[in-house]
Amino acid sequence: MNLEDAKKSIRIIDLASQAGYKLTRAGTNEQKLICPHPNHRDTDASCSINTATNRFHCFGCGWKGDVVNWVMGVEACDFKSACVKLGITQDPIADTSLYHRHIPERKPITTYTPPPAKEQPVSEPATPEFRPIPQYLTNTYEYKDSAGRVLYKSRRYDYPNGKKEFQLCHVNALGADVFTMKGIQRVPYNYPIFQQVETIYFVEGEKCADAMMNILRMPATTTVGGSKAWQKEYAEYFKDMHMILIPDNDDAGREYMKQVAADCASKAKSIKVLDLFPADKHEKGWDIADEIVEHDNPELYALSVSEAALLTKAFVSGVRVDGSSSDEMTLRLRMRYNDWAGGGLDMKRLFPAFAGNELEPLTGGDVLTINAATGAGKTALAQNIAREYRDTPVAWFSLELEETRMHERNLILENQMTRAELKEMILSGRHVGTEGIDHIYVYDNALANEQYIDKQLTLMPLRTGVKPRVAVVDYIQLMAQPEGSKHMNMFDRLTYNATALKILAKKHNLVMIVISQIGRKEEANLGAAKGSGAIEESTTVLIGLNYAEGYQDAREIGIYKNSNGDSNFAKIVSYEGKYYKFGGTIDGPRYEEARRPVPDRSEPRGARGTDRGSRVNNDPF
Repeated sequence: MNLEDAKKSIRIIDLASQAGYKLTRAGTNEQKLICPHPNHRDTDASCSINTATNRFHCFGCGWKGDVVNWVMGVEACDFKSACVKLGITQDPIADTSLYHRHIPERKPITTYTPPPAKEQPVSEPATPEFRPIPQYLTNTYEYKDSAGRVLYKSRRYDYPNGKKEFQLCHVNALGADVFTMKGIQRVPYNYPIFQQVETIYFVEGEKCADAMMNILRMPATTTVGGSKAWQKEYAEYFKDMHMILIPDNDDAGREYMKQVAADCASKAKSIKVLDLFPADKHEKGWDIADEIVEHDNPELYALSVSEAALLTKAFVSGVRVDGSSSDEMTLRLRMRYNDWAGGGLDMKRLFPAFAGNELEPLTGGDVLTINAATGAGKTALAQNIAREYRDTPVAWFSLELEETRMHERNLILENQMTRAELKEMILSGRHVGTEGIDHIYVYDNALANEQYIDKQLTLMPLRTGVKPRVAVVDYIQLMAQPEGSKHMNMFDRLTYNATALKILAKKHNLVMIVISQIGRKEEANLGAAKGSGAIEESTTVLIGLNYAEGYQDAREIGIYKNSNGDSNFAKIVSYEGKYYKFGGTIDGPRYEEARRPVPDRSEPRGARGTDRGSRVNNDPF
């Protein structure tokens, strides 16, 4: 193509539009825009393009000419370079003296602002339009076909005010950049590696893809134009591939990945959405490239990303696929060990007498149920456990006691004083010790249900700075039914809530302590006892708390279910009711009598006291 052909066929208005300049119609054959010359920092649309003659003229700086003059000015290059960029291969037969580097006149920028209307505020001056300026070019990303040939490029411009722009151009047969994408086939970024891998990470932006490829050594791709330029036709490139989508921390990024997942659902073998940057932990717009910079050990971070991807459930044809492989379960187990490396909730820490039994510490996802009659001290036992674990926030959901009453009990336990002594101390203004209980956060809601507990556990880190490791529900028989459900009888409500608390323990990676009421000491049956089967089935360790016959200040603690070791054993421990204080084991001839057999699970449900009222009064199991 010679010079004259280029001046006729390559329209200046097309180059301006593709570069992202804002055009305003000013007449039949005229379009106006802010002058794009890099040395003319104007704020008015002083540059005019005549679509009939395919020429331009800036009335602010005097820059004018044809399409070659345009490229020379915008790209800050000479005549020869502009011809290459435009694909002009034949020596032009023309007066090349017309094509010289234009230096805009340094005229002061004056903008006429009409006087404001009476009693109307003065409008703010117009904000200059952002446009590609060569000196702010920070990177050029190449999009290649499967053979590795460059098809087109995306130029990134980063401006001092934090804004960024991208400019597209395709590469012609001679390797020159041509500022038009008309008729150019779009391909994913890093497309050549698609032939070498089965799994690809899909991120937002070439910068993120490069960071994963070059630093983490993980195959990554994206599409040109970011979150607003995805086209469903891209899905064909991902046929029979495993896709792992990593959105940025903003609404646009998450919507982008949702659209990608929806369009690729019928093409890809599987799709996982890996949300690594939740909004409550990262600033808006945070992406994988930002996160990589924060890590000193790229190999270790790459491993953590791979592990997170392995543990994320996949979608096949839009349907979530559950189930875990041996590798996934081993990884979860290792993460569990690492997460609770400092030790879980260990009953032997509170009661050393249990050291001779196989009673493993409880960790995230475990449920400890304390089963007892009214007045036996089940809430006090949970208080002692919560107080012992002061290295982690404890969420206490008090469904029975008002929060100040619950706090009063904790203060009595902490300071080992009677209620009367505590009252006198507080009213006199003297200091009351809270050092051992200031990690306990009480949630006073008599109508608490699954959704309420879940929400408060989710929000708790915003107040404490860390996630809770222990939660207490006092007590399960008072939990309300789930929102939106029809009226449930007591049996159905207990069955549902017992399962829900187990799920919440797993979801929030904490130990759930569930206090369960079985009836007053003199009663053999309680209507809620029909739900005790579901409570027991959902627990990891079931503690039975009972009065110790023959002892005035003692309780019998029996382990009647232990999914992680020994069960069917009991200890008699001291208990000072006025201080809610559990102490050491009481030795003596009564020790053997404290051992009781676990109920025979093979018996019909009607044979067990929990269901038919045949329970012995002093046996809470």
